Amino acid sequence: MGTNYEVSLAVCEKRFAVRQLLGNWGITYLLRLTGVPAFSRVNFMNLTTAQVVAAAVLKIAIVAAVLAIAWRRRALEPIASLKSVGYAWIIFFALSPGVCPQYMVWLAPFALFVSPTFYAALTAASSVFLFSFYNTTAHGLPWYLAISKNHGSELPTILALLPWAIVLVGAVFFRKEVAAIEPSSAAPV
Repeated sequence: MGTNYEVSLAVCEKRFAVRQLLGNWGITYLLRLTGVPAFSRVNFMNLTTAQVVAAAVLKIAIVAAVLAIAWRRRALEPIASLKSVGYAWIIFFALSPGVCPQYMVWLAPFALFVSPTFYAALTAASSVFLFSFYNTTAHGLPWYLAISKNHGSELPTILALLPWAIVLVGAVFFRKEVAAIEPSSAAPV
């Protein structure tokens, strides 16, 4: 069966079963850049123990941060809930172990509710990344068929740092707005 440690890791892996492609976005990409062999593979299967633990920690942090946002903003007017969802998406993208290119559209409408300036910066950065990604996977223009095979040019992965950096700046900047709400002034649940 395995040691308690191995069983615990297997349980964690099953409980957090949604698997992203690790090593191509954000924190896991930066871990890959360290050159540490445990983080060197870009994959979503047969992950190393270090990759499984890193992904689980990031996912737990996402859940904790989103719950904190929900708790702090629970008694605000209904329109503020759209901003709360936007903040949650910002946290998701800032801490997500991996992101697929098509995920960029998920954040867009809520980013506009959070801040039009943030939305414009994110749209510009995402456009650069997505153009590079689709141009690479379709082998240039015109884009008749784009198949991502997880190899080849590193350029799209490097350019994924652009929208991630915008999301990080947004997470830091908007944290002040979320923290300004006193949970004690919220109505009882």
